[in-house]
Parts: sequence; C-alpha cells; structure tokens
Amino acid sequence: MLRKFYLAAAQRDEFGSLFTLTPIETVGIGVNLNWYQDDFDQTQVGLTERDALTVGVDVSWSPVERLTTHAFYDYEEFESQQIGWGSRTSPSRWTRRASGRAPTGTAGTPSAPASTSTSSRAASGSTRSTSSRSWTASST
Repeated sequence: MLRKFYLAAAQRDEFGSLFTLTPIETVGIGVNLNWYQDDFDQTQVGLTERDALTVGVDVSWSPVERLTTHAFYDYEEFESQQIGWGSRTSPSRWTRRASGRAPTGTAGTPSAPASTSTSSRAASGSTRSTSSRSWTASST
C-alpha cells in the first residue's frame, strides 16, 4: 500500500518570525526563523511525524530606482519518523527515523524594461540547493 503523507490527517504546530532591518534607504537585511512539527497520529503506515527548523538571512540592495539585487541563504534541519509492515513472508512491523539538512541559497537581479510595471517583472539569478540524509530503522 502506498500512502502520501499530505493526504493523511495531521496536526501541525508551527512558529515563524521575520525581522527586517533597513540600515540605509537602499539596503534591506532580513533574518527569519521557522519551526514546525507535523503529527500524523492516526496513520497505520507511512509518515507519523516530521519536525523541521529553518533559519535564514536575506539581503537586498537597490543601487538605482529601477534595479534591485538580492541574495538569500536558508538552512533547514529536519527529522521524521515513519512506520510500515514487512511483506507477506515477513509480516513484521518496522519503524524508521530519518534526519537531514538542506542548505539553500539564491542570488539574482529582477529585470524589467523601463516601461514595465513592478508586478510583471521577470526574475533572473541562480539557485543552489543540496541535502543530506541519514536514517535508522528497527523491527519490532
């Protein structure tokens, strides 16, 4: 049986904050912190919980009125637990705890012709994201 975690009943507790500082008119600096805990307490198989913490920083600079550059970096650590059952020949119940990290960074410059409104700008830039995971499993 395949189960998608976003289709199971879940309870989420979360906290998020964003602090923004504008030291001068053309520079903005933001720091964010987000935490959440998902609890899939009524599931018989699949994801039973997921916790994540993300911290990040972003910086923007506008050297002239119609040009803004930006860069951000986020770092996420997460841990999850899931349960499952073996095959017909080995019907044991198993649990698995997994954890990982996902650093993400982006830098770029939105570009818009002089006659284009702010709401229709196209973004250009680059993104890099990596993740690593580790897991442990046990049978009961």
